[in-house]
Amino acid sequence: MSKSIGERFLHLMEVEIEDAQSVPGSAGAALFDSRLQQNNNQNGLGPGDLPKRQSLINVGGRQWRITLTKKGENLAGQEATLPWIVLIGGGMVSFLLFWIVSVLGNSNRRATALAEEMVQELHESESRSRIVLDNVLDGIITISEQGIVESFNRAAEQIFGYTPEEVIGENVKMLMPEPYHSQHDGYLSNFIGTGEKKIIGLGREVVGRRKDGSTFPMDLAVTETWLNGRRIFTGIVRDISRRKQAEEALSRASRLNQAILDGADHSIISTDTDGIILTFNQAAEKLLGYRAVELVGKTTPAMLHDLGEVLARAQEMTAAGMVVEPGFEVFVALARRGQVDTHEWSYICKDGSRIPVLLTVTALRDEQGLITGFIGIARDITEQRKAEQALRESSDSLARAQQIAHLGNWDWNIETNALHWSDEIYRIFGLRPQQFDATYDTFMQFVHPEDRGPVQQAVNNALRSPNPYSIDHRIILPDGTERVVHEQGEVILDESGKPVRMIGTVQDVTERKNNEKTLRKLSRAVEQSPVSVVITDDRGDIEYVNAKFAEVTGYSADEAIGQNPHILKSGLTPDEVYRTMWQTLLAGEEWRGRLHNRRKNGELFWEFAYISSIRDRLGRITNFVGIKEDITERMRIEEELAAVSRRNELILNTVDEGIYGVDMEGRTTFINPAGLRMLGFPLEELLGRAQHPLTHHTHSDGTPYPSNECNIYGSFRYGMTFHVSDEVFWRKDGSSFPVEYVSSPIHEGDKIVGAVVSFRDITERKKIEGMKNEFISTVSHELRTPLTSIRGSLGLIAGGVAGELPPQLKALVDIAHKNSERLILLVNDILDMEKIESGKIEFQLKPVELMPLLRQALESNRAYGEQFEVSYELESDLPGIMLNVDANRLMQVLANLLSNAAKFSPAGDKVMVEVTHTGNRIRVAVKDHGSGIPEQFRDRIFQKFAQADSSDTRKKGGTGLGLSITKVLVEQMGGSIGFDSEPDVLTNFYVDFPVWQETAVFASGLNGKEKRVLICEDDRDIAALLRLMLEQNGLAADIAYDAEQAKKMLAQGKYVAMTLDLALPDQDGISLIRELRESKEASVLPIVVVSAKAVEGRQELDGEAISVIDWISKPINQDQLVLALKQVMGQQADSQPRVLQVEDDPDIFRVVQSIVGEVAHLDHASTLAEARQLLGRCRYDLVILDLGLPDGSGKDLLPLLNGASPPIPVMVFSASEMGLESEKEVDNALVKARTSNEMLLATIKQLIGVQ
Repeated sequence: MSKSIGERFLHLMEVEIEDAQSVPGSAGAALFDSRLQQNNNQNGLGPGDLPKRQSLINVGGRQWRITLTKKGENLAGQEATLPWIVLIGGGMVSFLLFWIVSVLGNSNRRATALAEEMVQELHESESRSRIVLDNVLDGIITISEQGIVESFNRAAEQIFGYTPEEVIGENVKMLMPEPYHSQHDGYLSNFIGTGEKKIIGLGREVVGRRKDGSTFPMDLAVTETWLNGRRIFTGIVRDISRRKQAEEALSRASRLNQAILDGADHSIISTDTDGIILTFNQAAEKLLGYRAVELVGKTTPAMLHDLGEVLARAQEMTAAGMVVEPGFEVFVALARRGQVDTHEWSYICKDGSRIPVLLTVTALRDEQGLITGFIGIARDITEQRKAEQALRESSDSLARAQQIAHLGNWDWNIETNALHWSDEIYRIFGLRPQQFDATYDTFMQFVHPEDRGPVQQAVNNALRSPNPYSIDHRIILPDGTERVVHEQGEVILDESGKPVRMIGTVQDVTERKNNEKTLRKLSRAVEQSPVSVVITDDRGDIEYVNAKFAEVTGYSADEAIGQNPHILKSGLTPDEVYRTMWQTLLAGEEWRGRLHNRRKNGELFWEFAYISSIRDRLGRITNFVGIKEDITERMRIEEELAAVSRRNELILNTVDEGIYGVDMEGRTTFINPAGLRMLGFPLEELLGRAQHPLTHHTHSDGTPYPSNECNIYGSFRYGMTFHVSDEVFWRKDGSSFPVEYVSSPIHEGDKIVGAVVSFRDITERKKIEGMKNEFISTVSHELRTPLTSIRGSLGLIAGGVAGELPPQLKALVDIAHKNSERLILLVNDILDMEKIESGKIEFQLKPVELMPLLRQALESNRAYGEQFEVSYELESDLPGIMLNVDANRLMQVLANLLSNAAKFSPAGDKVMVEVTHTGNRIRVAVKDHGSGIPEQFRDRIFQKFAQADSSDTRKKGGTGLGLSITKVLVEQMGGSIGFDSEPDVLTNFYVDFPVWQETAVFASGLNGKEKRVLICEDDRDIAALLRLMLEQNGLAADIAYDAEQAKKMLAQGKYVAMTLDLALPDQDGISLIRELRESKEASVLPIVVVSAKAVEGRQELDGEAISVIDWISKPINQDQLVLALKQVMGQQADSQPRVLQVEDDPDIFRVVQSIVGEVAHLDHASTLAEARQLLGRCRYDLVILDLGLPDGSGKDLLPLLNGASPPIPVMVFSASEMGLESEKEVDNALVKARTSNEMLLATIKQLIGVQ
């Protein structure tokens, strides 16, 4: 028996025993050498080529080296039978050593002891081998000649899912699926009978069957072994499922890489480390004219590059401190050092032509970071070489194949705390062996702090019980990178049951974990998607639907899966749509379109679907995925919008008014037929072109009409609606016609996108109004002359110029005189109305004291009241109140109100006149106790010729023009008129005017010798006249005769104001104003323009006009000039910051005034008109702006305030909130109901710079 085992062992292995102290291979070193007895090179392999294993053992007090070398025959089979070889070899070597030691020792006792010692050592080695056998990752199974399983290691248990008890004694074919299951017995018998090998001694890839019935790919190596005269077969099984998956991924990546290479626009050439060309893509072929087969295997740069360029580059790099020999190293020297080399070269094509390229060279590295080759990506820069200066970094190197997950093993000696790692674990942990202390405690330092507790707990549990542990945990690499590993471990006990060692494995599962996490995210995203997601197989049968599909269609996932999407078909989608959809999908393209479907409950609904195919790696369609959005509501809205659009189009095409729209650039977006007809343009000449230069470019008087003054532009710039009736439009033939138009902004949400204009030709109406006005004017003037004579004559006669008249005759003369007065009043009213309508009425506005004017009006109308036995009484007196009005026109207003009150008051009654002061406004009220104003007449009371009852004309007299004229006069002077009436109780007509702030203008008291004015005027006579005017009013002045001289004088910084002529010899006045506003010394200098071009200059500055205090045309109005300058000086004498509050609620103003106190001087304007007047006269440090004002929105002032030089700070203080876009135009915005007094005061102080 021993002989057969020994022969078998020596047939497989070569054995050499040497003294370990001697030099290997030296003479006398070998104690035993089996090679001396038989030839071991049967397969042509030298000793250095064969696998060897050496061990050192101590026997007999000496150390022996035992070398076991596998013979070349059937290496695969020998590897598979390694465990059995170890067992057999142990016995053989034991016998051999025993014999050798016995001979050398010359002592039976010594030989026996030495042999026993060596056998004991081999037994321990055998024990270790058995432990390895149980812990190897490959399954090891032994079977008899009949196929009965005799052994089944732990790895086999994990692979197949069976326990050894379930398998041992059973036929091994239970682990095989068909057809292997049926063929196995025949294969064994055939091999035994004929020796024909299919697997035995060869190894191949087969399919295994687990306990749960699932199959898997595996590598199987089977060896034949004789033991004790009995033939057994040993199979080594390795589950290669993951390897197959990795191979598939690698295959996909390889195809992708090749596709990238072939599809790249740039030339891509890769080489090995010596410059031998390995790949040469299609773009390179196209660029250079070579085919890949002509260059692959050749050396670069010899064939492709200019050697002169290579030499120059080498010299350049050497000069920079990097010594490089001309040749291949010129291209890769930087890449070898981990840098990307991007440089311009000339490629030499096959036909000898040259192409300049930008070549980027990078190194290709393996997993260990070793350079395996280089890749060069070249871009043709023929057309761009001179234009492009900056080099682009090269694109990422070709995608590399996915790494197969690596698995490493470890061995921990619990008693010594020594830890052994395989090389793979070092790689996983990002370490080199010398960087690791090789202890369990050091290992725990790499475990993520949050995972150390669970890892320690798993290890402790394994130490307390014999059960293995398995855990996923994080590790932190030396560079800070975080990875996830799967760790398994098992405890090894000594004979007493004490844990002495623990062995296990570590696998990097970071990518798998990340993929699982990503997959979970994608799954949640699809499931929670706001649109329906449907996945079908290649036949169109539903395999998956998300929750939104169930919500939209009414079909649950269980109801839908397995069905065809035809369950949603309503029959309303044309068949052509479905045909096109399938044609598109089968062609590999995405289809998108609308489907009219039916829900489970029968309701119809619209969907917009995106459907595409999913293909496998062979390009075969495996699935279809559809993303579908419910657009039912959108379709309904679109249908409604289409109906509205059709209605609007019908309206536009049928109305007589012209209607057109413009965008934010003033370009025509649409125009109706009536508009085209009136303007005389064909449609194509208006659409897309600016409307203003074509139809609105000139005023009716022939002066240019700038677009920035156009009300139509104002609509989309300021968001305002304009009603205009005094302009003209121009036809294509050059003729014009008067128009009345309304221009309104077009809004899309909160955004203005243009304006719409509705206009009508009012030529005929103008003619009729002209005829009427001409008739009224002619008749009135023809009546006035004779009436003047009649009234004068009758007045003289009634006054006794012809002597005393008889009573009867005197009564007749008095009647005639009174009626002539009435007729004069009628004619005057008609003439005033005609002036108002023609725009010819003029006003001389200047500050006047109210109370003397009011007393004069009462006295002038007292006689008129006496005619009706009515008296006038002044209820209150407010001395010193100043109004900026035309005194004569105010007298006319008061006369109209007083005469009306007298006419309609009962005899013996009093008409009361009351004056009140509220905030910044004065109210004059005229009250009577007459019949009052009927409710139905109140909305017409200020219209022309309006009377409550036509019988009033006969009873009371009058034309019905008085109140209409009064309203126009009041409003033209910046006031307002209104009334309250309770019939037969009290009627109250009142007018409101802003107070003229004379005190603020002249508060400081002037000293012209201390504060000087600079006069900039090139005409010396006018300059002298201006200085004389100022000196007469106590103001000192200096003269500059041109712009340059003025700038030099202003640089001295001693002037408080300046007058400026716009026509200067060396610089126009407008550019000088702008220049001064940019300078430090004159950025806020008050300027009064005194020029013959004042009107044109004001128009040119437009929004910047606030930087000029006043505009005075020549000939010069001395009072206006002096008043403007005194106002400026009065402001400068006030050291407090000056704040303007634009607020229509007087109570709010008083509250703010109390809060501000002594911090600043607060002025008040209750309307936009008043604010503009004050801003024109004064420079303010802050404007507090209310949005809701009687005559418009506070926002209307923003262009004026922001256009000032420098801009005036603005704080909105309003009951309503501003939008986000509007808030960008102001410095701060507060809401009244949400702002405390403290917050308001702090904000004002911050904006005016007061601590």
